Amino acid sequence: MTDTEHLIAIQTRLERIERLIKKEHEDDTYMTISEASHYTRFSVSTLRRCIESGELSCVSQGGRGGKTIFKKSALTEWLEKN
Repeated sequence: MTDTEHLIAIQTRLERIERLIKKEHEDDTYMTISEASHYTRFSVSTLRRCIESGELSCVSQGGRGGKTIFKKSALTEWLEKN
């Protein structure tokens, strides 16, 4: 393998690693319940029922004017189970 080919192989691997890191970072974003509803295509009331039953976890549960907040990675994991 020539030096150029070796450098191209290294660059390709680095680009692959960068994509994985970026994807991991995107999955750790936080979403409100309305954003989660849009992302999952489930209604807000369905998401609330799933929280109450313990099927779905949230970072912060609304109540009395507070916001219900989800981690995107938790929603993705929940969707993969269902």
